[in-house]
Amino acid sequence: DITASVVMDGDTNKLVPTFRAATIDEYWEIIPGDDIIIDYYDLEGNQMYYYRRDKRGNPTGNKRVFRRIRYQNPELHKDKNGNAAKYKSPYGSDSKIYIPQAIRNKYKAQSKITTLYIQEGELKAEKATKHGLISVGVMGIHNIAYNNKLPREFEMIIKRCQVDNVVFVLDSDWDQLSSKIDSNHSADMRPKNFFTAVLNFQKHFYAFTNNDIHLKIYFGYVLPNPEKDKGIDDLLTNSLRGKEDTLKSLCAKALTDPEGDAQWLKFHDITSYSDYKLKAFWHLENKDS
Repeated sequence: DITASVVMDGDTNKLVPTFRAATIDEYWEIIPGDDIIIDYYDLEGNQMYYYRRDKRGNPTGNKRVFRRIRYQNPELHKDKNGNAAKYKSPYGSDSKIYIPQAIRNKYKAQSKITTLYIQEGELKAEKATKHGLISVGVMGIHNIAYNNKLPREFEMIIKRCQVDNVVFVLDSDWDQLSSKIDSNHSADMRPKNFFTAVLNFQKHFYAFTNNDIHLKIYFGYVLPNPEKDKGIDDLLTNSLRGKEDTLKSLCAKALTDPEGDAQWLKFHDITSYSDYKLKAFWHLENKDS
């Protein structure tokens, strides 16, 4: 039931499905299949494009339609490290943010978005937005910025919709060690991975102060729970099934609670955290820790 109002030609818009059942061939052409094709549209409803880039980052060739694929059977699609790949982006494309139609509507109406949530993935962004958490999706925890620059849509949304708070939402395993620790995979590799992602998020959004935009910056996560719901989408389709709309009030509580607690979730205000203080979440601040 997820659609986008897309510019077809001139002033004509058409509602089209954002998610489609199909797959891709080696040329990224859509062919029949049962994977999920995810289309990307900008804040005006225009198709997003990308250019392949050379080693210096310069665009090469013609622009290409940007879309992603979510595989039905990740085990059949290994990445370069031999791990199952749930998602795939076009080779040579840059990082983009996925924008639900609810955000396009608010942007067009210049309607205020008090809190903008950043979810890992398009499906989480749509599911959270449907139940009151206005969210964009990023393609991975390290894909908030590309070449050390935020996608311009972040600034456009923040300015036009007068955003006060930004919240980066992680899964419940954000502080767990890797299941693969050996001579090639150190124990601190996974914690450093998450620390770097959250630090990157904080630095980029704190930089808005240079434009006299003072955001409150949070990172949050799903708390361990009896049903073992890992992500915000798991929580909504399982533990909170039938009472999904309570999530909005829970998040409002987490934003104001001194400890950031709200039963299923926990938020941390990291607006003015130093690198050292941020490292403490993963016990990376010193060797003994």
